[in-house]
Amino acid sequence: MFSISAAACRALVLAACFFVAILSAQSAVAQSSDPADTFETPGPRELIDAGRFEEAFLMLQPRLLEETVEPNTLFLYGLAAVGAAQRANRTDEEREGLLNEAIAAFHTMLVRDPSLTRVRLEMARAFFLKGEDTLARQHFERILADDVPDEVKDNVGLFLAEISARRRWSFNLGVSVAPDTNIGAGSDERIIYLYGLPFQRDAEE
Repeated sequence: MFSISAAACRALVLAACFFVAILSAQSAVAQSSDPADTFETPGPRELIDAGRFEEAFLMLQPRLLEETVEPNTLFLYGLAAVGAAQRANRTDEEREGLLNEAIAAFHTMLVRDPSLTRVRLEMARAFFLKGEDTLARQHFERILADDVPDEVKDNVGLFLAEISARRRWSFNLGVSVAPDTNIGAGSDERIIYLYGLPFQRDAEE
């Protein structure tokens, strides 16, 4: 068990302030008009399990400013940020910012305790969702090097297969649109055409 310093948590909160205005409207919808319901409000874990990630994110944010922050609070904060990032109508900027929030939270935990396999798995997933496949692969492969259940290995294998597929697709696309750098090199023609426009070659080339 460890605690996160107040300074580190304040940095996370300041970075997350950009999203408060975006998410607060959704959080307000969930608030009850009956004061008696205040005591029945579900906690962050229940909100995450119910798919109400934005509400959990906002609920956890003030807790990062406390003098001592429990690791579970930081972990749930990361989970909420990842979940909120995957909402369909999220802009690319919002999505990337939320994933950065999650990665920062998970990274803070792993710096203190690198053996937290579940935390590393969630950080690898956040990198995967962000499209940073090299970092995602590194963390997924490190998880496979540990003694983890077969179910975890199977799930990691699916992520690694998808990363490989994305890499092959990117490589094939790059090759298909790559310009020919040897255009006209073996030709005796004085006039060559590039992108439909005529150019006269130097006779000595």
